[in-house]
Amino acid sequence: MVGPSASRKQRSPGWRAIYDKFQRAAHFWSLSAYSLQTTFFMAFGRIFDKRSDSFSVQKLVEATIANPALFSKAALRERKRKSANMTGSDPRWLVDYLNKAWDVKSLNSQIEEFVRKSP
Repeated sequence: MVGPSASRKQRSPGWRAIYDKFQRAAHFWSLSAYSLQTTFFMAFGRIFDKRSDSFSVQKLVEATIANPALFSKAALRERKRKSANMTGSDPRWLVDYLNKAWDVKSLNSQIEEFVRKSP
């Protein structure tokens, strides 16, 4: 249906050829869309699941609060140096990376500022 009420996609050149190709495997695309939606909601549910056997956002926040030293810039520096087997002084890329990184203190201040601005 191409006309004044048609969407921009439908009026664009080549739309009909693409539409026809999708229609050749319409059941596949419907099934794919439903499976992706189902997977999304399952994953979304797991992220906020409060059961003890799941790893949730709440557990991540609790671990962050309980172990702030793990999320400091100093700890990040050591992890990066260890993973790259570095010795000697820090290379320029690491210094720049650490300057851009957030630690728990700066993250907390950003969250508090956001909460203050919220209605």
